Amino acid sequence: MLKQLILQNFFSFKDRTTITLNSDINVLLGINGSGKTSFLNAFHLLYEGVVGKGFEALFQEQWGGYEQVVNVNKKRAAYIELTYVFDAEALRKNDPSSPFETDVYYCISIHPSGATGYFINEKLYVHHQNEQVVYLDY
Repeated sequence: MLKQLILQNFFSFKDRTTITLNSDINVLLGINGSGKTSFLNAFHLLYEGVVGKGFEALFQEQWGGYEQVVNVNKKRAAYIELTYVFDAEALRKNDPSSPFETDVYYCISIHPSGATGYFINEKLYVHHQNEQVVYLDY
């Protein structure tokens, strides 16, 4: 289960914003432009990157690429970052063989490259005894 979503420079989210999710039900309320659709887009990005048609089809073809997705309030940001925090206890309930004792962080950083390109960094890690244990850094 997803426990938190951390967004920075992603559509309407400029500053690093941590959204903690309820384990039962979550309701999105807000005025136009407050980030409801941006919040849902973060889930769409995760889905397409893992099991959908692919990250590039969504990010480049549907959303128009880096310049259309990055938050440009005041000045152009150097990167977009989305971090998905998965609840370790819920992972163990779903799969008792799960090796994770603490929450699992999956971070996607998107950086511009050239006029229309971009590159992605992915990182999967946990916090263990005040250290970051990295499982994937690509």
